[in-house]
Amino acid sequence: RQRAGSVDMRVVVVCRPALVRLFRESFPSATVLGGMVTQDPDLRAFAQDSSRIWRISIGDLPLWLDKPEPIAYLNPAPEDQRTARQLIAQSRSGDGCRHIGIVWSANPVSTASNRLARSVPSELLNAYLKDIGSVHFYSLMPTEHRAVLAGVPDLPVTDLSHFLTDFSRTAAAMQCLDEIVSVCTSSANLARALGLKTHVLL
Repeated sequence: RQRAGSVDMRVVVVCRPALVRLFRESFPSATVLGGMVTQDPDLRAFAQDSSRIWRISIGDLPLWLDKPEPIAYLNPAPEDQRTARQLIAQSRSGDGCRHIGIVWSANPVSTASNRLARSVPSELLNAYLKDIGSVHFYSLMPTEHRAVLAGVPDLPVTDLSHFLTDFSRTAAAMQCLDEIVSVCTSSANLARALGLKTHVLL
């Protein structure tokens, strides 16, 4: 952002629609557009007053920029933070438990091989986690994952999917918890970008 401003350039971020609110709150000086990964963004409005447009995949940015120190750099919208605090406070007041956000299923619309590689079978979660004392789990998976919740009846898991409509709300919920445990998905990346203590299930 500072480099762009020093040479009179603008930063435009094109991301999945579910990331738009989170990125707009976190990067207020950038223009954030929602779009699909499989389609080229419509940049005609910027082309009219720009002599040149540079485009780069966000995954390639480390090739061009020095890696920053590991600090929190994403911020959920304030209204999401307020709602998440109210929602989660109801189940954690004075119970003496550790409150852990958990993600154990990869995106259900991804390929079968990706889901197999990134997901933990519900039977394993039951076997390893059901006897842990003084812990309450919160599922940080959106509604598309709701079916897998039925596979963990032995765990004290609160389903937050009705609240997790985009990444800003997911980030706000994460900030209300003590730690995050996730398979290798966007949830793990989000938690670390918020500066939260995060464990990745491999």
